[in-house]
Amino acid sequence: MKILLTSLCIALATSTVSAAEPAKTDAVVAAPTSARIELARQFTSLINPADKMTESLREVMLLGASADLDKIEDEAERTAAEGKLDELLTRLEPRLRELMPAMLEAYAQVYSREFSDDELEQLIAFAKTPTGYHYLSRADFLDLDPAILGAQEELRTGIAPIVEDFQKQACAEKAAKRLAAGEDDAKCSMG
Repeated sequence: MKILLTSLCIALATSTVSAAEPAKTDAVVAAPTSARIELARQFTSLINPADKMTESLREVMLLGASADLDKIEDEAERTAAEGKLDELLTRLEPRLRELMPAMLEAYAQVYSREFSDDELEQLIAFAKTPTGYHYLSRADFLDLDPAILGAQEELRTGIAPIVEDFQKQACAEKAAKRLAAGEDDAKCSMG
């Protein structure tokens, strides 16, 4: 879903429409208290233990590189490329471990702003169940499944002409307003 949202944001970034903030399902969450931040840290540590996070990043990098590695037909060349990738990951691991606490704290800060105490307590209870832990620890990987990525690409290419047409229309309307205001050389750069 993150990839889909990123793609949509990129496609819409140059449009003249600004999206409203998503509606909250609950009342507005008050500014985080130290107790809520601690709940968020607890939740973060359950779903993103530092070692698990490092392993997950390693897995994501391997997954991302696998498509390129699969294109290498020569077995010796592929083995050498896999070795180089493993070398890179081995070199990255100490730095990842060093930087991970700041990343986990950022997650905790965001969760403490987004969720109420009660919601965080529910999330913690869910994360402590086998199903909750399984889901929460694998959700990002599910988003990287080829079936999901393919469907997202299909969606992106399916809506791209509509977004482009909308952008052209907005550009033409803006140029028309500028012309009406007396700007003789006002035109839409989008054709």
